[in-house]
Amino acid sequence: MNWEEVKTTGAKVPGALSNHSGIVQGDKMYLFGGSKDSGDSNDVMYALDLQKYRWEVVEQAGEVPPTRDEHSTSLYENTMLVFGGFEAGERVNTIFRFHFAAKKWEQVKAKAGSPLPEPRAGHSSVIYKDTLVIFGGKNVENEKLNDVWAFSFTTLTWTQYQKNESKEGAPLARSGHSSSILGQYMIVFGGILDVTKELDDMMIYDLEKKRWTQLFEGLNTL
Repeated sequence: MNWEEVKTTGAKVPGALSNHSGIVQGDKMYLFGGSKDSGDSNDVMYALDLQKYRWEVVEQAGEVPPTRDEHSTSLYENTMLVFGGFEAGERVNTIFRFHFAAKKWEQVKAKAGSPLPEPRAGHSSVIYKDTLVIFGGKNVENEKLNDVWAFSFTTLTWTQYQKNESKEGAPLARSGHSSSILGQYMIVFGGILDVTKELDDMMIYDLEKKRWTQLFEGLNTL
C-alpha cells in the first residue's frame, strides 16, 4: 500500500487548484470549481480518464452554476450534486445537479414554503437514500456551524435534523472537515474550530434515529 504520483496528459489541464471538489463517475474523475493559483475562480470543469490518465474539458449546458469554491459535491443517481460554497464572494445555499450523460446542469429548487439551511461554505455532504445531508460549515458571518439538514429529492423539501447547539453529545461547530456514509451513519472527522485550532475527533450521526452517537449501533447488520 504505497502512494505514487500519477503523470497525466491533456491539451488543457487543471493546473494548481484549491477548495475544489472531485467525484468519480464510471471511469472518469470530475473536477468542479475551486480557486486557481492566480486567485481567480476556476470556471472550467475537467474530467480525468482513469484508464489513460488524460484530462479533458467537460462540455456544460443548461443552468450552468456560477463558479464557486468551498462547496460540496455528492454522487446521486448518475448525477453530481453541488451544494453551497462561495459564489462571487458570497456564501450560498443553492443546489445544482449535473447530468453526466446529457452533460447538462439544472438548479434544484425547494418547494415554496420549505425551510432553508443558512448559506454556507466549508461544510460537508453525504447521500442517504433519496436525501442530501449536509453538516456544519461557516455562515455568512463566518461563524462555525454544527447543524444537520437534509434535502429530500422525493418531496423537494429541506428538513432540519439538528439545530446549531452546544449541548453535551453534540459535535463542536466546524468547517473544513470530512463526512462519509456507512450504512445509516454519517461519519464526521476533523475540521477547523478556530483559525489556529484543528480538530482530530470523529463523530457519528445516526441518520435513522437522527441523533449523534459514539458507537456504530447495529454495525454487525451493515
